[in-house]
Amino acid sequence: ICKILGLHKTIIFKINNDQTGTVCAQTINGDYKSSMGLHFAEEFISDDIIDFYKQSTSRFCYDINKLNSHICTTHSSDVKHQHTQQAPLPCTHITYLKEIGVKTALVYPIIINNKCWGLLIGTHYETKWMDLHLRQVGCLMVQYASNAFGSSMKHNLLKFHKKIKEFELDLKGQLLVDNDINTTLAHNIKTLCEVVHADGIAIVQQEDHTYYGLCPSESQLT
Repeated sequence: ICKILGLHKTIIFKINNDQTGTVCAQTINGDYKSSMGLHFAEEFISDDIIDFYKQSTSRFCYDINKLNSHICTTHSSDVKHQHTQQAPLPCTHITYLKEIGVKTALVYPIIINNKCWGLLIGTHYETKWMDLHLRQVGCLMVQYASNAFGSSMKHNLLKFHKKIKEFELDLKGQLLVDNDINTTLAHNIKTLCEVVHADGIAIVQQEDHTYYGLCPSESQLT
């Protein structure tokens, strides 16, 4: 996208579960400062801001320093500027882009399973006009990648649920033989740790202690 649109930089801004944001990927054309790994507070990506970006397939700001624009229409009904691609970006984002010297910005919402996963943000450090058809090409690329990633997430989730179900049935079968939950869990502690993607597990019940991987010491648990 950065190459096709001829931008100086594109970043992928991921919205975290705690409503903060992180730059998790970037492409830079030229000698410009890296944004990789930058972390942004909740105020930078509030619910109102997310809703703003979700209302359009893209947002384009030709000149960050000149935000006034006029909309011409052939009919007399009001035009909702907020729904147009050239609606002014949120003040918080405008302020930040000005601080880092950006002149032109293009923002695509990354929608996965009807939820805003993050933003793809293209920036240029000189004013740069991009025709609608060119911006639409970027939009199609973002949508294709988002749909592919969403399908992959669903597939992995189905595999995970299948694995959990198989593990559950296996545990129940072993319990019928051993009739002892502690013994059964101890025999399967490695698998249990792998299934929940844990670094370690400690099973403590009365005098029975079983440890696997990284976990608190016996003295800490007792």
